[in-house]
Formats: sequence, C-alpha cells, structure tokens
Amino acid sequence: MHFKKALRFNASKEQYRILADFDYGDHTIRDLEAILRVLNKKIPLIVRSNRAKDLLRMISIAKQYDVKIIFYGAKEAWRIADILAEEDIPVILDPMDNIPGSFDSIAARMDNAYLLNKAGVKILITSQNTHNSYLSRQGAGNAVAHGLPENEAHKGINS
Repeated sequence: MHFKKALRFNASKEQYRILADFDYGDHTIRDLEAILRVLNKKIPLIVRSNRAKDLLRMISIAKQYDVKIIFYGAKEAWRIADILAEEDIPVILDPMDNIPGSFDSIAARMDNAYLLNKAGVKILITSQNTHNSYLSRQGAGNAVAHGLPENEAHKGINS
C-alpha cells in the first residue's frame, strides 16, 4: 500500500534519501512526498473508478487513513449516492460517458448526475479529454435533459 510506504518515508525522510530504500519500479521520493500531501490533508486524492464496489472499498481506505477523496468517473456512483452525500465525497463526472464500456461500469446510467445531486452529492461536470473540454457544456445540457436542475448544471461546470 502506497500510503503505508509514504508514512514510513515521512518518519525517516533522511534515511530514505541516504539509503535509497527503493526497489526496482518503486515510487520515487517525489512520489512519496506527493502522497504525504494527501495524508497531511493538504490536497485531496482524486480516485478514478467506476464500479460501486470499488468506490465503497476506496471510501473504506480513505477512512482508514483519514484522507479526503474525490471520485472521478464514478459511473455507478448513483448506487451509493446516499453514502457519498453522508461522507461529503464529491464526484467529477462526464454525463455523456453513460454507456457501459466494461463490467466495471455495467450499471452506468444517463441520470447519474441527477441522482447524485438529488442525494446531496457535490458534482463537477467535465469532459473526458482536455482537447474536448468544450463538451462539458454539452454534458451539462445532457444532464439537464435527464433531470439535473439547470442551476446545478451551471454550478457543475463553473465551480
């Protein structure tokens, strides 16, 4: 687990630098310093995942390490919307990315943004690629077409 290694690194940074205590393919000191920023609550951890079961597992890990998380993608987030709202976990999603592309997103729905908002989950609307960022507006429109209130769609692309 990367969090455990970052905590060991934090306890003895100088020792890591001197001994270069890294296996082949392991994380660099800069990687561990970035993870420490998450563990020290300076930045949230953005987790890209779709399946509800995986989202729940990550919530459990976040609680264990007391870190703030934000889900990205989260096609099946509607299934655990009440938990996300209760835990105050925001979701970054693309309302147009609503077709199951694998078994990890078999329960994707067109009204995911609406159902999350209805449960009280903070959402941010995005497009999948930076070169198509203009599609965020279209995604917001699609979310409105599937129940998301227009003012919430505006918040989702302007926050």
